[in-house]
Amino acid sequence: MAHLPAPALLQLSNDMVKLVVGKGRKDFLVHRTAIAKASPVLQAAFRSNTWKEGRARTMVLPDDDPETIQMLLHFAYVGRLPNLNTDDDYSSIGNDHRGQYDGLARLYCVGEKYQNKDFKNATIDAMLSKVAIRDNEGSRWFPSSPAIKIIYNGTPEGSKARKLMVDIYVYGVGAANIVAYTLHLDFIKDLIAALTKILLDGEIPFFREERLWIPSCEYHEHASGECCGSGERLTKDIRGRTPL
Repeated sequence: MAHLPAPALLQLSNDMVKLVVGKGRKDFLVHRTAIAKASPVLQAAFRSNTWKEGRARTMVLPDDDPETIQMLLHFAYVGRLPNLNTDDDYSSIGNDHRGQYDGLARLYCVGEKYQNKDFKNATIDAMLSKVAIRDNEGSRWFPSSPAIKIIYNGTPEGSKARKLMVDIYVYGVGAANIVAYTLHLDFIKDLIAALTKILLDGEIPFFREERLWIPSCEYHEHASGECCGSGERLTKDIRGRTPL
């Protein structure tokens, strides 16, 4: 079995910059090397002396949520998201099942905005992990209307996260159940297109565990033909986990 390379050691110094986030203006002092890991967009702003952010070593992000930016920075420093089922760090993005999906959707959109593919892939893995687990009553929980709207409002057409939302409803929730929700129009269009293709191919959509939560690179962003290896890691993580 091939072993994945260990993540490169993050080189830290006293070269710091400041992010001022949200309408409440929460400050984050961040190593410049961590900014480079967090976002090429932020890295470019701080690197250029022709931009006021680079000269002042401060960037104001008034439209962002401090909790989601903090999670992006956490990922930049440690290379992983907190464990959805055990870490208290997730309480800031939602304490209940649907609230956690809404929070994960916001994280994905922050990764989209700041062009961090690894962060987006990790957020997808967290969603897949949550889909896989049954609660103490044996029920599964799926993203509902708010999470779907967050994804569709914060991602472009063809997004991997949009595909995941559609597949969850095609193979998990069941298309008949969408009448219970007020969903995004583009999501409905994508859902109809997916169902039409499946039916034309002679396939009957129904819940197939191997289709939804056996992890793969299908919902990840990376170069064509590459595999990031997270599927194998996530499968082991799921099998060893207790229900929520």
